Amino acid sequence: MSDDEPTQLKPRLEIARHQAQSIIDRVAPRSSVLGVTELHGGQISAVFEIALKDAPACILKVYPAALQWKMAKEVYVLGLLRDIGTAVPRILLADDTRRLDGLYDQSRLYVRAV
Repeated sequence: MSDDEPTQLKPRLEIARHQAQSIIDRVAPRSSVLGVTELHGGQISAVFEIALKDAPACILKVYPAALQWKMAKEVYVLGLLRDIGTAVPRILLADDTRRLDGLYDQSRLYVRAV
């Protein structure tokens, strides 16, 4: 057994309000971010609730770049379930460009409705 530290899968992030606003501007340009709260759980993705002033809250999931395929799979499966009439969260944005406001240096993300 190796003495090396285990690979950190879940990104350790703090999301500033202005970063959350940059993300929300892409899906709801007239909405204002009230705050960002990290949610517990998630072994692979960092999960945050983005509270909005004039709309329901959104969930932000940020995946490590090495596991981008897991984000793609989750988005795909949710789409399949939605297509057969199952109640599932609505994906507002899935982004793997890693270019928005410096947040994505090593991460992929998606935003879904609560």
